[in-house]
Amino acid sequence: RPVGCMYSLTWQSSDAWNKVSSSFYIILSESMACLFGASMAFNKERAVIQREYESGVTRMPLYFIGRITADSLLWMFFPFIYHLIVYWISDLGGDSVSKYFASLAITLLLIQVVLSYTYVVVALIKHPVASTVVLQIMQMILTLFSGFMVKLDELGKFWIWIVYLSPFKYALPCFTVTIFWNTEISSPSGSTVSGVDFLNDTFGFQHDKFWLYVGLLFVLGISGRLLGMVALSWKASRTKENQ
Repeated sequence: RPVGCMYSLTWQSSDAWNKVSSSFYIILSESMACLFGASMAFNKERAVIQREYESGVTRMPLYFIGRITADSLLWMFFPFIYHLIVYWISDLGGDSVSKYFASLAITLLLIQVVLSYTYVVVALIKHPVASTVVLQIMQMILTLFSGFMVKLDELGKFWIWIVYLSPFKYALPCFTVTIFWNTEISSPSGSTVSGVDFLNDTFGFQHDKFWLYVGLLFVLGISGRLLGMVALSWKASRTKENQ
C-alpha cells in the first residue's frame, strides 16, 4: 500500500520516491478495475449477441462500437471519483488543480488503451474463465515492463517488443511528469534538484518525450479497438459457420 494514501507527501527526496510509487499504484488500480469490469460485462452479453448476429438482427462491428463506446464513457466516471479522492488525500501534486486534471487525463487515456486490449482478448477467447486468466497474466506482464519495477535498458532483445506494447511504459512517465513539473526536490543535505531531473536521473522518465508518449497511447488505443472489432467479427463468423 503506497505511503501517500496515509498522509500528505512533501517534496523531500524520500517522499518523491513515494509520489512515484503512489502514481504507479493509482494508474495500476484504476486500469485493473476497468479491465475486469469490461470483460465481465462483455462475457455476459456474448451469447445473446451471437444469437442476434446469427439471426441477422445485428452486426458485430456495430455492436462492438456501441459496447466500447458505452464502456469508454462509464470508465471515465469512476476514475474521476477515485482520482479526486486519492490525489488530494496524498497531496500528490501539491495544491495544483492543473496537475490534478493533467494526471487525470493521462489516467483516462491509459484506461481507454486497457479497454482496447481487453476487448481483443475477450473477442478471441470465448470462455469467461480462460479470458479472465489471460487478462490477469497480460496485466501483470504489461505492468512489469512499465519501467518502474524493471530497468528497461537492461532487458534482452527478446523482451523489447513487450515494452513497446505496454501502455504503462508510456503512461507512468507522462503521469509523473505532470506531477513533478515545475517542482524542486530537496535532500536532507540541503541541495535541490528539479522534479523532472529527479525523474530522469532516478527512473529514466524524460519530460521531452511527453507528447510522443501521449501520441503512442492514442495509437495503441485506436489500434486495439480496430483489432478487437476485426477479431470479434471473425470469431462470430467462425462460430456461425461451425454450427
